[in-house]
Amino acid sequence: MNTTTKESALDMEKLYKDYGRTTDAEIRELLKRIILVSLTSKGVGSKYGYYAFTEESMAKIQEKPRNVSHTWDPKPGEYIKKRLREFKRLPFLVKSSSRFFLKPDIGEVFDAMDDDDKKRTMAIYTLTDSECVNASGDEFICTAILLE
Repeated sequence: MNTTTKESALDMEKLYKDYGRTTDAEIRELLKRIILVSLTSKGVGSKYGYYAFTEESMAKIQEKPRNVSHTWDPKPGEYIKKRLREFKRLPFLVKSSSRFFLKPDIGEVFDAMDDDDKKRTMAIYTLTDSECVNASGDEFICTAILLE
């Protein structure tokens, strides 16, 4: 992300201002209706598409929504039969304790969402790409795909 333009700088300012604003209780409430998904397949003979995170993964995220990475589920859950459509690519700020282990959490995504995003979103898929935004290498911009 190029932060040299005024528009980008304002976006970064908002991301920093909104970082950490969503409480764990609010995150848990949102996760009652918004599912986290992986874009994958289960191997030969399976469909490629969105798969819900497993109950086990979701339980870990629900327990500590600010401390468990949500970028992938080691064992995809059920295939989402409902047709999901992307309506927004949402940049979000990730603060990491290490430049080598980037672990975005779902709270960071919800911090970047506005009220309309939260109402429209049925599922969230997070891209694995990131871009470092500070000299110390511990703050990154990642992208979440909001699906309806």
